[in-house]
Amino acid sequence: MNKTNLALTLAVAGVLTSCSVFKPKQEVNPNQSAGVQTEAKNKDAFERATKLTAGWPQSSIVAAKDLITKYGEPTEVTSDRLIWRNFAPFKEIIVHKNLYSSYFPLLHQNAVEHVIDYKASSDRITNVWNYNGSVVLNRTQGEMSSYGPNEEMNILSMNLTHKIMSGELSEDRAKVIHGQETLDFLNGERSELTQSLMFGSQINTADAGEPVTDKIRWATGSKVENLTKQAQEEDRGRNKKKYRK
Repeated sequence: MNKTNLALTLAVAGVLTSCSVFKPKQEVNPNQSAGVQTEAKNKDAFERATKLTAGWPQSSIVAAKDLITKYGEPTEVTSDRLIWRNFAPFKEIIVHKNLYSSYFPLLHQNAVEHVIDYKASSDRITNVWNYNGSVVLNRTQGEMSSYGPNEEMNILSMNLTHKIMSGELSEDRAKVIHGQETLDFLNGERSELTQSLMFGSQINTADAGEPVTDKIRWATGSKVENLTKQAQEEDRGRNKKKYRK
């Protein structure tokens, strides 16, 4: 190889080296990377929700997709419900196949139910009923359930219900705030009332009531005694199981 060819070869090699080895690496945009991951996660959640809720109403499918994105796979799947259990502060989160329409504050389908432990005083139950028929207070089980289109609206309902139960708000004022918060939410604004429960978790909320058999003359005999005995045994069995957990 003559000197001219050698020089040309070295020059070409130098150019190739400079283009490959010493070429600065393109920086990865962390926001772009996060966006791609979020998009992929949403896609996977939608596909999973669509599979689990095949044949269900669209409101249920959308609700399932949002909850799978946030909480992962449901704890239990039935023919008409997806259930997530013990995702604090919620005792249960349920997506329903069978829907009921609600016109308050705007027409929507109650596809999602959220359940928490809650001890409600009886003197303001009617106020809650008048405020929002999609909120259920179960005295015996010691629970509050809220039905709505999504988690944010259920959180809003629970927060306003607690404010009514504590005497902070009237039912009429709660309705107005609920309507304002709903419109803000639909316009992309997120307030604390829709993002997290603004009251602490409660324990020992169940209220079994009081027996009245000793006050009723006819409430005697083997049938009553057997029913009472069976209930007492089952109650003891539940308590033993609860404390073993």
